[in-house]
Amino acid sequence: MPRQDVSKRFRLADYVDGEGETGPGDTVHGAVLTDIESIVNRLRRIEGQVRGLQRMVLEGRDCREQIIQVVALRSAVNQVGMALIARHVQCCAQDNLLSEEKLPGTMESLIDLLRKFC
Repeated sequence: MPRQDVSKRFRLADYVDGEGETGPGDTVHGAVLTDIESIVNRLRRIEGQVRGLQRMVLEGRDCREQIIQVVALRSAVNQVGMALIARHVQCCAQDNLLSEEKLPGTMESLIDLLRKFC
C-alpha cells in the first residue's frame, strides 16, 4: 500500500472550533491554535527522527549513533508530553483549579497524570 502524505491525512483546519477556517486566536478543543500547531510540528519532527533511526538500524550503522538517536527521540517525546500537560492545565483543568469544590479532585487527577508521565 502506498504511503499517504501526513499533510493530506491531517489538516489542522479540520479540527478548528467553528467554521473550519484558521486565524489568530482560533482554538482547537479549547487550546489556542498556535499551541496545537507547535505540538503537531514537534510530532512531525519526531516522526522524521523515527524514520531516520529505522534507516540507521536497517543500514547497520554504528550502535552508539543509534543509541544517541534514541536518547534524542526520548527527549523530544518528553518535551511534547510536557507541552501537552501544560496545555491540559491551561485549557482543561484551569476552571476546576479555581473552584473550591472541584479543586481536590482536579489536583488528584493532575498528580496522577504527572505520575504516569514521569
